[in-house]
Amino acid sequence: MLSFKTMVVGGLLILLIPGKALAEDTRASHEDIEEIVVVASKIGRPLHRVASQVTQLHRDELLYQQLQSLSEVARYQAALDAEFAGDRFGNNGIAIRSIGGNRVAMELDGVPQPQHFAVGDFANASRIFVDPATIERIEILRGPASALYGSDAIGGVVAVTSTDPVDLVGPGRSSYFGGGGSYRGMDKSRIGYLTLARAGGPHGLSFTGSRSTGREIDNDLPEEVRPDRVDYADTGAFAKWTYSPSGDFKLTTIADHRERTSTSDLRAILGYGRQYRRTVELYGNDRQDRQRLSVAGVHTSPGGFDLVSFQAYYQRSETRQQTSDYRATDSLVDRLITREFSFAQSQRGVEAKFRKDGETGRFEHILVGGIEWEHRRLTEARDGLDTNLTTGATSKILPPGERLPQRDLPVSRVEAIGVYLQDEINLDNWTVIPAFRWDRFALDASTDALLPDATRLGDLDVEQVSARLGVTYRISDRVTWFAHYAEGFRAPPPEDVNLYLDYKGFVSVRALPNPDLRPEKSHNYESGIRFDARNTSFDVSLYRSNYDNFIESRVPIGVDPNDGALLFQSRNIQNARIEGIEVELEQALRVLSPALDNVSLNLSFHTARGESRDTGLPINLVSPPKGVVGLDWQIDPALSLQLLATHYDKQARVDTSDRDFFVPEAAFVFDLAARWAPSRSIELYAGIYNLADEQYWRYGDVRAFTPGDPRIQSLARPGRYLALSIHLGRQH
Repeated sequence: MLSFKTMVVGGLLILLIPGKALAEDTRASHEDIEEIVVVASKIGRPLHRVASQVTQLHRDELLYQQLQSLSEVARYQAALDAEFAGDRFGNNGIAIRSIGGNRVAMELDGVPQPQHFAVGDFANASRIFVDPATIERIEILRGPASALYGSDAIGGVVAVTSTDPVDLVGPGRSSYFGGGGSYRGMDKSRIGYLTLARAGGPHGLSFTGSRSTGREIDNDLPEEVRPDRVDYADTGAFAKWTYSPSGDFKLTTIADHRERTSTSDLRAILGYGRQYRRTVELYGNDRQDRQRLSVAGVHTSPGGFDLVSFQAYYQRSETRQQTSDYRATDSLVDRLITREFSFAQSQRGVEAKFRKDGETGRFEHILVGGIEWEHRRLTEARDGLDTNLTTGATSKILPPGERLPQRDLPVSRVEAIGVYLQDEINLDNWTVIPAFRWDRFALDASTDALLPDATRLGDLDVEQVSARLGVTYRISDRVTWFAHYAEGFRAPPPEDVNLYLDYKGFVSVRALPNPDLRPEKSHNYESGIRFDARNTSFDVSLYRSNYDNFIESRVPIGVDPNDGALLFQSRNIQNARIEGIEVELEQALRVLSPALDNVSLNLSFHTARGESRDTGLPINLVSPPKGVVGLDWQIDPALSLQLLATHYDKQARVDTSDRDFFVPEAAFVFDLAARWAPSRSIELYAGIYNLADEQYWRYGDVRAFTPGDPRIQSLARPGRYLALSIHLGRQH
């Protein structure tokens, strides 16, 4: 459990803030426009009616932070962590309150993003594939959200919304021309993008093309460490057409293509351990692409309803990764081992949703309901070739005995259907929000020439009802208390049910399928205070999530007595718990002195504690405490400065009963950013990051590596670097 001191401090904050808030509320401007969020209810709702913690980032904030990847939004968010798989494979996702991977639902314009899949050192298919140049808004719902979003949202939701043509063109104008470019010293990356938009009458059309290139992260490695070398290029094309023949109907069609290629010269691992002791050169050649086509319609005044919407989509992503391993005997390069990995996902789905407002006596109701259907097809394979460079002989048996080609995951078809209903019940200052969702999840795995053994396969057909009950109470115009109970649900994923890795090497490893996996379930309890006034915005919340049947992937389960292979299998942990506290503060410093009229303080802090209730041991995926403090100075309407300090604490509680692993020390990182807009059509951004040139690691990046692994050095975060960008936009 959280320490007594932490719980006392959190409790006092919840109790004391309302008193201060009520005192300051008399000075608050009642003309302020309250923030509207969509992700918590799937419709726009004022923040004081939301019984969850939600972060909302808009386009201007993203430009200021000079983000080049969706996972980088975690940089200044205390409860979020970026998931990073090294320079070769890059960013993989976002963890919310230490829960990440495929447990976080990620949507782009309502379309679920592809799932992440990785196996071994040479195969890693990322799910982060969004063009920052097209983002208008990012909303992050923290904590389980299965009652509205289903199986993938046991950890939370990241919902990305792209920019509309009409918003780019603006009122009274007919066209928009914009673009920009940036340079970032951490990886010598260069980005350029161009956006064109036109709107007139009922039609709106926009197109964005982007191109970025870069290298490996410059992290000031010691002279004795050989750095990996990586060159990558990202290309994107995004088109959006809107049709609004009337004020109450809108049709949106989006076509989206994103592609990434990279070449790697992997040096850090050369000669390390038995697997790489003879390797003298190791190269990677990777390609990943995603295509999406979606159509969505919204009608805001259909007969009998206040809103009806639908969406249909098709999306395909494919990853191809090739690794060339040159090995030597007595300084003579005599062998080339080539490994190839492919992973493809195709998705198609539909969603229909309605909203109905009404009254029963004194109670106001806002009903939101819908149905979702998705079909996914997963195809994975590994191949390779062992070539004797002296004799020219080739073999499909890679040393010391791995037979290829093979599938680690059978061809799998996943069908999911969900029906949900939420009722927001308002009475004076109270809001009660019950929600329910029924999900059915079916997995069908099939045999083929690469995986003919049906005994290695398992199918699933599971159903689940998830519930949520939220409550808010408007203490005053500026102070809201909220609480909720939320159930989370995650069906066993195909890669845990049917993974069958059989590697015969210096150490033989075998990952066994587990068709008996049970769905993960979570029970989340949370309570907090939200305060919003002219000069002060403050949130504090305490949460506890109890997990039943939490799936831990590829757990060591023993040794095969027949051949001595180490056995791994995904297993359910009966009882796991994660609990924590979050604090966020935005304070205008004009209350201290008129000289600080345009200066504000921003602070966020998150700490969590996790343990297995079966053993009492810590859960290693839980991130250490993280805090962010920022000072913003709006010098004039055109010029602003921002100084930010991020503290990554050391994780004090880890479980090393199975193996030891690297735990980084605590670190403070300081960043300085500036924005200058000399005209309405030009914005310039500059930043100096890691001002003190601190060498540090993020806990999640390195917890998979034992102390002494040379790859740890290459995973250090970048030292001091400069980033510059320019954004141009003109309406006609």
